[in-house]
Amino acid sequence: MKKVISPAVLLITWGVLILLLIFLTCYRGDFGILGNNSLLLDNKSKNEAPYLVYPFEERNGYIYYYNSIIPGADPQTFFQLGKFFCKDKNNVFVFDEVLHMADPATFKLIGFYDYNSVHYEYGKDKQRVYLNATVIEGADPDTLELIGNLHSKDKNHVYYLEKKIYGANPNTFYVLNNFLGKDDHGVYYWEEKINGADPQTFEEFNESGYAKDKNNVYYGKLIIENADTETFEIFESHTSYARDKDYIFFRGEMIEFADPKTFQPIGDFDYGTDKNAVYDGKMLIQDADAETFEVLDAKFSRDKTNVYAYGEILNGVDASSFEDIKGGNSDYVKDENSVYFLNEIIQNADPETFQILGGNYSRDKNYVYFSETIIEGADPYSFEIPVDTYNMFRYAKDKNHVYIYTQIIEGADPTTFVVLQGDFSKDNDHIFLNEDILEGADSHTFTTIGPPYAGYGKDKNYVYLEDGIISSADPASFVLISNVGYSKDSKNVYYKKSLILNADPQSFILLSKDTDWPRYSKDKNHVFLNEKIIQDADPETFQIVKDFYAKDKNHVYNNGEIVDGVNPNTFIVPI
Repeated sequence: MKKVISPAVLLITWGVLILLLIFLTCYRGDFGILGNNSLLLDNKSKNEAPYLVYPFEERNGYIYYYNSIIPGADPQTFFQLGKFFCKDKNNVFVFDEVLHMADPATFKLIGFYDYNSVHYEYGKDKQRVYLNATVIEGADPDTLELIGNLHSKDKNHVYYLEKKIYGANPNTFYVLNNFLGKDDHGVYYWEEKINGADPQTFEEFNESGYAKDKNNVYYGKLIIENADTETFEIFESHTSYARDKDYIFFRGEMIEFADPKTFQPIGDFDYGTDKNAVYDGKMLIQDADAETFEVLDAKFSRDKTNVYAYGEILNGVDASSFEDIKGGNSDYVKDENSVYFLNEIIQNADPETFQILGGNYSRDKNYVYFSETIIEGADPYSFEIPVDTYNMFRYAKDKNHVYIYTQIIEGADPTTFVVLQGDFSKDNDHIFLNEDILEGADSHTFTTIGPPYAGYGKDKNYVYLEDGIISSADPASFVLISNVGYSKDSKNVYYKKSLILNADPQSFILLSKDTDWPRYSKDKNHVFLNEKIIQDADPETFQIVKDFYAKDKNHVYNNGEIVDGVNPNTFIVPI
């Protein structure tokens, strides 16, 4: 009888095969290596408008990186490839900067890796290979492949990040960990060869930084003198420490007098004890009692007699009653007798009722404190920290007053007081800039504009930059162009509080990044350096070359001044 495979089995089989095919196509390694058509982000197809993932976003016809406009980015064709790499029809961008040598038509993301809070992205075009904003000099884009996490190779060379590993053989090179690799005739730490290391017997210890071969023990690329290769081992619970039959080592350095037979790391930080002493890293903690020593956190430790901050004795603190005060600020501690801020006694503070409120504000049954200072007249029972979106902990209030740090904000009503963005706050009757009333501002219609550090606000009547009004600015149509002083409304363009004369707000764009100075900008009629027109510059062809250099079809400019006798078509920025 002929066997018939059920439709359910066929469906499951095909599903598994499709998933396997996707995996093999898009993933080729133990980190983010991408297939030819794969993107780090789940972006849309070429027939749909691509969406952007923060910190990239499109607002008001501009592309932003965090809260800064990316100069020259075309919002119609801007496409995000990874966390850093983006491109449009004209340029490739890394972060908010143009990658000037990159070809947007052939540029693609080929891999990524996150290590120690640092994100790395590899990209290539038809001529070059890039690591973030850096060209990997000499790398062949046709044959380059990513190996391990921070290594790559092509037909000619091996690379550690953007640096060539001179002498390494790409045909036999093998990655040991994020720092180490070897080939048939050498061992390499980062991009440097470890002199004398034997590749046949070389082995590393669990990415601890320690390694050994038949002749030596190493920390990084350095030989640890006097270490015994036969008995050398790391402490698996704390790999900064290691030992052999004679010595204890901390990050490759020998700890004098430490006893290898009884030594043990303790806690989650860089502490250790043996039968005789206590160590903070490789430093001996003087007079500490090894038998009763305990690690409390990254900062504090104690034994039967003393309390220590980073290995130093806190004089006068009672060890038996010492505790870190709950509240998230380890600058405050107490014992049964006193409260301490940054290891100094807070005079008159009551340890039994002392509590942390937020930031450097605290209180007990008698007083309110900012750091170690009493806030005179503050009521501890009604004292509180108002809601602050950005958790700056600058403001506080009680039933009688509003405070900025230790200072009373005169005229502020604690019942209706609200923290706004940046340096602004308000109550029912006033807008405040830090501790001062912003005269004339309408508290019922006032809103802040832009990120906290920009310093802009507006109400129904005026636009404000910090403590001053931007004359003639229309609050209804006012928007920021950048976070460093450029703005516009329906009729004008402004640099800080000054009008940029003859600028057209509909076509005005900022060309320079927020971090550049001076800054170029243009509209359909003019090119500007800061708020001044660059005479005779052609806005249609004007572009920044690098740093303070720019050019149009007619001239090259340095800081807005024409560089005489230079052909813009052949101009190269001087080194």
